[in-house]
Amino acid sequence: MDKDCLIAFGSNVGDRLENFQGISQALFNNSRIKKYKSSRCIETAPIGGEVDQKNFLNAVIRFSTNLSAESLCQMLFELEIQFGRTRGKRWESRTVDLDLLLFGTDVIVSPTLCIPHPRMSFRRFVLEPAAQIASNMMHPTSGLTVGQLLTHLNRMPNRLLVVGCEANVFAMIGQGMKTDLTMIDAQTEDVGNSETDLAGSTCYEVVIARTVSEFQRWQHHAKLVVIVLTRQPQDHLLSTLASSTAGSVELNRVGWAELIQLATRFAGPTVTVSDDELACAELDAAVAAMGHC
Repeated sequence: MDKDCLIAFGSNVGDRLENFQGISQALFNNSRIKKYKSSRCIETAPIGGEVDQKNFLNAVIRFSTNLSAESLCQMLFELEIQFGRTRGKRWESRTVDLDLLLFGTDVIVSPTLCIPHPRMSFRRFVLEPAAQIASNMMHPTSGLTVGQLLTHLNRMPNRLLVVGCEANVFAMIGQGMKTDLTMIDAQTEDVGNSETDLAGSTCYEVVIARTVSEFQRWQHHAKLVVIVLTRQPQDHLLSTLASSTAGSVELNRVGWAELIQLATRFAGPTVTVSDDELACAELDAAVAAMGHC
């Protein structure tokens, strides 16, 4: 049975338009590819990586195929090599970058494959061209369509809702970020107080949700849910949380792992990071991608 697929194209080395046209022709001529359709190309600034990179040409391609997800990814990998892609550092310049975004409504997590693409839900440079040709395609883990994900980015204030760590842990992550952050108390702050001030601002508010009720209160007022996978042992983390929230009965009953599980079912964009030195760059890239284009 054919699968409705969505892939992202990016290029910032060589003749970018020629690279796109070559990839398009190769896919269109492939006998295993049907119902080929591509978005218009858009030019975007690079996210992450070296500061002197050239702008990217981005587009999204939709087609159906009877290939397996693994076989399709292998075919895309071989196309990248054919068009001069070499792999080194993350976020580096490249002639061609092809990412499998959606494979029908399948959710696939393996050592070599993660579908839907783990960062597509908050990347404006993916969602804007995708909405041209695949607005109705479902993002299976968020439960929203591609068009709804783009609307979410356009409508929500600049606010990160964080689960998985205490405020002091995220504050240390934030110190290494380039993004201007303001910490907001989830218990005392009114969710609508500063949304007008956030409109058009590059500053992001950060709300740490430590209980289910706090998460439920803020989830419809956040642009991105950030799940921090802490390296602290679970028992020590729960003890720290319990003491810092005056022994919250709700927190102890639900547990930190259950709160994280709730966050993974958020009907909107989510990103998962570890509380290590890579978290700063990962979150800066996520914030930049949400405001991109």
